[in-house]
Amino acid sequence: MGTIESLMKATRSKASVQPSKAPHPLASWALAFAFLGLYLATLDRRANFDALISGAYSETGPIPGMPERFFTWNHFLFNLCGWAAFKLLSPLHLSGYESLQTLNAAAAAATVGVLHRFLHVETKSAAWAAGWAGILGVSHIFWRQGVGAEAYTLGGFFLLLCARSAARYAVEP
Repeated sequence: MGTIESLMKATRSKASVQPSKAPHPLASWALAFAFLGLYLATLDRRANFDALISGAYSETGPIPGMPERFFTWNHFLFNLCGWAAFKLLSPLHLSGYESLQTLNAAAAAATVGVLHRFLHVETKSAAWAAGWAGILGVSHIFWRQGVGAEAYTLGGFFLLLCARSAARYAVEP
């Protein structure tokens, strides 16, 4: 028996965690929106140099003949996604930096929601799914990156989607 299975079996009792019959996606959406509100309410007010540059790139948009501004080796597609977020959120009159923060908050909240859904489907336990997704959502580094303007939560979201796809493929190739 694997470590996760033995841990779940040891901590699950009839009175505490009952497996749900059919996981409903509404709980994952609700959790994601709750974390989005939390992250947007606690946006970081301290800017770092890389984030300020990415914010400026988001405002200026692509420059013909200079693809290296949008496809940097250490933030691949982040500046392009930031520019798209800046354009999408333009009715809110946010700066490029604030658009990046909003993009990161949305990516972090979506990661929490997708993780909840993934765990809920796999474990059939709403409490386990909410607990682990909540722990990720309030963990220091994840929260810190979710309220800042760096590229890490967006990468985490795509990594989680890839892991979910790989798990699904392993079961049904």
